[in-house]
Amino acid sequence: MQVYITGTPEVTNKLIKGVVDLLNKCPGPLKFIVHKSVAADYFSNIIGDNNDSPMITFDQIVNLCGHYRFDENIEIDSFVVVLSSKKLDFASQTNKKWFSYFSLKDIVVRTYDWDEYTNNKPQIAIAYQVIENIFQSLSGYCYNKFNYFHNPAKGCINDFCRNEYEIEYKLRSGHICQSCLQVAVDNSTSIEVLTQVKSYLNFFRDELLEFKSVLETIDIPNMAISANGIIYIGGKEIDIEYLPRTFYIFSIINRGQEISFKYLKENHRKLSSIYRTIKKTGSDSPIQTLLGTKIDENGNTIVIRDYDKTKKIIKDKRNEIKQELKAVIGEELSEIFKIGSTRKTIAGRVEHCSIFPDNERFRVEIDPEFLEMI
Repeated sequence: MQVYITGTPEVTNKLIKGVVDLLNKCPGPLKFIVHKSVAADYFSNIIGDNNDSPMITFDQIVNLCGHYRFDENIEIDSFVVVLSSKKLDFASQTNKKWFSYFSLKDIVVRTYDWDEYTNNKPQIAIAYQVIENIFQSLSGYCYNKFNYFHNPAKGCINDFCRNEYEIEYKLRSGHICQSCLQVAVDNSTSIEVLTQVKSYLNFFRDELLEFKSVLETIDIPNMAISANGIIYIGGKEIDIEYLPRTFYIFSIINRGQEISFKYLKENHRKLSSIYRTIKKTGSDSPIQTLLGTKIDENGNTIVIRDYDKTKKIIKDKRNEIKQELKAVIGEELSEIFKIGSTRKTIAGRVEHCSIFPDNERFRVEIDPEFLEMI
């Protein structure tokens, strides 16, 4: 099965070749072929007067693919992939930041904003998106139908990834859940193709993590929080200071929730209750400090720090938690159990949020006695 990869005029041929070279590292029935990015005048003739726009619609991509197939004599059962640095403007879902999409065997993948999620290896994420869309197409999924995606994310190739953190989670998981695998099989996707797709996911994950994954050969350990507020992963105690532990437990209890600074302030009492319970104290001044506030001599809450400084402190707490996790359970498992970060627009303002994924691949058991105390 042939897969031809090209790009809109601004995409370099070096990038196209780099992606194809990656994709040809896993043998199987999918064969990837380099095509130079389309010429500017060719692109302009097809797209029309808006060819200089920073955005491109999916209808324009499908139109481009149709002309390209005809002019390059590409077989109808082959895939055509267009890489583009233009923003993907899909009116069908305007509230999602799109990374790629497909219709039948026409695919578009964006080339920008991948460095943060890939340790500065954007070509890996681009190659992953190519494989993801091929898998979905071969599974029989239809354009503009979204009922087959996982929302919220579960660490599967078919995660919807409404927010940016979830795409990193998906890239590092290298996983196809059983239900999605069954859909592919039911749609007559061959075992040879499925084996090759799984090889790609393992390869991309290992390249990102820079060492071979152990998650395919061992079960992901479960997490537990004891009656005293002690956190365990796979029976190992995660020894974290009281303040970051409070933030971690709060995130675990609210797993899957995008936790903005506003959300933290609205849940000040719950944060304070967790802190008092695990430290066995009556004071919550560290929680006040975390939120950039303090109580004055009249008992009033006053702001002592601006939002940007508080945002940095919360980021530092996430990093502290990640380092403690890494010290106890290692680099790869710490990626699964860490608090991630994402952005969302709230009342017209971009807010930086924390999120602990609601991952179906491990259980979280919280002692009922602890929940009653907080």
